[in-house]
Amino acid sequence: MNPRKDLLIKLKELGFELKENGGKHDKYHSKELNYIVTVSRSSKFDEDDARMILQEIRREMRRQGK
Repeated sequence: MNPRKDLLIKLKELGFELKENGGKHDKYHSKELNYIVTVSRSSKFDEDDARMILQEIRREMRRQGK
């Protein structure tokens, strides 16, 4: 698979749902964390982009004590 699809699978496992489709980005929302992440739809999306988004989510989970 490609990095974006892998990330979307992980987001779904973490409880994120698609909130809004955009022309260049999609927004995913977690009701449990009350947190939104933005995922690029660019063909240049790579493993580093996915890793940074997951780090952002982990930081938020630690901040909230989850």
